[in-house]
Amino acid sequence: MSVLRLALKAILIAVFLQPAHARRQAGLPEPLPTWVADARWYYIVVQRFQNGDKANDREGTVAWSTEWPTRQAGLPAAEGDQAQTYAQRNEWQSRRYGGDLQGIGQRLSYLKELGINTLCLSPIFQGATEDHSQQPDLRHIEPSLAVTGNFSETNDEGSDPATWKWTSSDRVFLDLLKKAHEAGFRVVIGGLFGAISGPHASTDQMEGYVFAAVRRWMDPDGDGNPSDGVDGWISSFEDPAQALAPAAEKGFWGRLAEQIKKTNPNAVLIANGSFAVGRLSQEPYDFAVDFHLADVIQRFFHPSTQSPRAKEFFDALQALDPSCPAEARLVNLNVLSVANGPRLLTYLSEPRPLVARAESASPGPLPTDEAIDRWRLATIFQHFYLGTPVTYYGDEVGVNGGSPPFAAAPMWWNDLPDPQAKPPRFRSDFFALVNWLHTLREKYAPLRRGAFRPVWFDDERKLLAFARSLPGDEVILLMNYGPVKQKVALPAGKPGQLVAVLSPQVKAPAKKDAEASRPNPDAAKLKRLQVGGSRQYVNPQGTISLWVNPMSVRVVLLNDK
Repeated sequence: MSVLRLALKAILIAVFLQPAHARRQAGLPEPLPTWVADARWYYIVVQRFQNGDKANDREGTVAWSTEWPTRQAGLPAAEGDQAQTYAQRNEWQSRRYGGDLQGIGQRLSYLKELGINTLCLSPIFQGATEDHSQQPDLRHIEPSLAVTGNFSETNDEGSDPATWKWTSSDRVFLDLLKKAHEAGFRVVIGGLFGAISGPHASTDQMEGYVFAAVRRWMDPDGDGNPSDGVDGWISSFEDPAQALAPAAEKGFWGRLAEQIKKTNPNAVLIANGSFAVGRLSQEPYDFAVDFHLADVIQRFFHPSTQSPRAKEFFDALQALDPSCPAEARLVNLNVLSVANGPRLLTYLSEPRPLVARAESASPGPLPTDEAIDRWRLATIFQHFYLGTPVTYYGDEVGVNGGSPPFAAAPMWWNDLPDPQAKPPRFRSDFFALVNWLHTLREKYAPLRRGAFRPVWFDDERKLLAFARSLPGDEVILLMNYGPVKQKVALPAGKPGQLVAVLSPQVKAPAKKDAEASRPNPDAAKLKRLQVGGSRQYVNPQGTISLWVNPMSVRVVLLNDK
């Protein structure tokens, strides 16, 4: 081999082994694990999902219940009584219902039925709190989430990873990983990296601990086969470790990303935080949680937006974080409800969109019929737009809640002995819709990997359409966000092309007067969304003719094959 060819090979190897941020700065495409675009995420606040083992319940754990708390108890305190309000809020935040890792294992079949294939867990490490206000110990799992007891078996642990032991709680989590992987799930966890070293530690003191902890959970038995470990890690840009890494030490983050890829090439490092997406081109993260996208979607679908304009909506989407790499935008986590609240359903029930965010301790109003319709449309948009959709636990059955801590209510279940575990507002029609959306994403590649293209809009009639496109394969979503049924001439395909149309019964037909006084049947018996289908040829003008119900959608499938 010539000297020139050897030199060229060395250059290529050096370039393609660069960390993610260096490759992006060099203008190179960033290869991501293939599973990422196919992910259908479910975020679980472990303490509030299911009590699977009462033996680990802390003293004061209360019965599983939807009372979280009563709306009257959650109203803001009178003026001059804010200390009591904060005390109430802290009590609600720390209230224990017994949710644990065993409970997640018991609900894997439920998550599989929903169409989920990727689980993202709230912090589970020893000392972790639901509001991320405390530094956890990344070596061990929090006992109250697995097996209670003292840590006498780890008393002789030191800074040397060779001295670290596996506790009973650690092994419960490893068992959950095994069961989840066998059932076809990937599992991603989060933990603040600035732990154990203290607020004045340098990255040199922290680095060995962090890297060892990452290897511990990504390859638990250390045999070089990471199939028994977690599939990714979420780290917040508000992580105290950021403060420990001044500009001169930024190499820490690149080395951390390299360590993760070295341990498991298919694992991902995900950025979290308000400005995470905009910083992806400079930081060694694979992709990010996209909160800015959530803000744009929420504002468009909020009822206070009396005359939403589709062009402005599309323009706002286009203007989001222009520095974000295209390959990351395709897979960024698309969230609509978050732990620091409010939940989407409650947000859409507020008369003004900022109220729910401004109140310090409010459960928010009960869902309105209009908010329910808008929740459906926003959720459909979430699953059709760029990024990978995240279902925040309970959204799929109608769990509602305002600003923290109300967004983290105990999960609603319809099969628990506690009669309060399933309220009258339990919505299995939501479950059926989310299940159908996951099925669509699994079946049609453009929804996972296709480019976004605005197709058509009519602001007067409150109609819009956009496409997700791959070469020779396209899916178009037509949305009617107005109050009346309308006929649309939709630009779709080429003249003479045969297209398929899916007509989901997103919004149930209005009841006749004679039926209006009858109790609503339990939609939980709706295991699947009712979806009609038809085919038609594109006319010489390049359009197809469709009727679309109020607050509903039509899905058009175009494939050259």
